[in-house]
Amino acid sequence: MRIFIIAFLMITTFSFANSNVTDNFWGTTNFSEAELSELFGTGKQPTNDREKFVQGLRNYLGVPYVYGGINKKGIDCSGLLYTVSLETTGKPLPRTSAAMHRKFERVLKYQLKPGDAVFFATDGTINVSHVGVYLGNNYFIHAQSFGNNRRVVISDLSAKYWKRAFYSGGKIFED
Repeated sequence: MRIFIIAFLMITTFSFANSNVTDNFWGTTNFSEAELSELFGTGKQPTNDREKFVQGLRNYLGVPYVYGGINKKGIDCSGLLYTVSLETTGKPLPRTSAAMHRKFERVLKYQLKPGDAVFFATDGTINVSHVGVYLGNNYFIHAQSFGNNRRVVISDLSAKYWKRAFYSGGKIFED
């Protein structure tokens, strides 16, 4: 069964290197420089840890996915949050998506704010197995571990795959 799922994921993933096309299944999206500045708030000086964290995530966009990775040579989903939090705020976070889910205060989907964690059950169980960071306007950044886009990408929460796999939100930083 696991081999079938992996094969399905690899066959149905699309790569959009230089277009503004959104893949409706995965929700992987490319943005213009102006759109990225707006999503990450990089046009203004950060005033709190949440804003520093969100701005720091932009530096990892496009970094290859590597299981257990915690740097720009390769990073995994929880490593992205762990590393950027240390770099931007000096605050360590738990190292796995499941441990993060246990630690962070729950946030309902409609209450998500930029900088909140978004958790997913992507391994065919009801357990948290993936994490990203909400950016606003229904988009989130994460280290995608499957298909042709095995890298840090921005995806749409309303895409079929992520809508189905969404588990909960979590507050990383106080407002």
